[in-house]
Amino acid sequence: ANDLYSGGSSTFSNLEYRGPSVSGDNEVGGVIGLLLGDGNILKDSHSTGDVTGEGNVGGVVGEVQSESEVKQSYATGDISGSWKEGGVVGENKGEVREVFFRGEVDGKGRSGGVVGENGYEAVLKDAYSLGDVEATDGYAGGVVGEIYNDNSVVEDVYAAGSVMGE
Repeated sequence: ANDLYSGGSSTFSNLEYRGPSVSGDNEVGGVIGLLLGDGNILKDSHSTGDVTGEGNVGGVVGEVQSESEVKQSYATGDISGSWKEGGVVGENKGEVREVFFRGEVDGKGRSGGVVGENGYEAVLKDAYSLGDVEATDGYAGGVVGEIYNDNSVVEDVYAAGSVMGE
């Protein structure tokens, strides 16, 4: 996958991926596969291609680790995978805010229009999805496929599109 590593507390901005497609196994993102923790920030970035993988598949980032952040970014295109697929982020363990998605998310489970799974103490704010979401064997949500627990924060979000889950 397309991992991004830094020594910590780095800001990455204005990164762009223009399709047609990117594919991989796990932690697959249109811009970054794995955004490591330690205060890293990805902002003002976008992807306009399809993204396909097995797990933790996102239009912008496959997995956002704790103490890292994605903001002011968007994805357009189709997202597909086997688990934790999100229009913007596959799995969020950090903070995702001021993002949007337009396209389709098609997976087996934990499929969300913005985030596939919002993890323990993860934050999702000011986000929306204008796409259809389908999960053939698990959770599906217009915004989030699965909210890990009560310590997970989801605020000021909306979705417009169909949602189908099994």
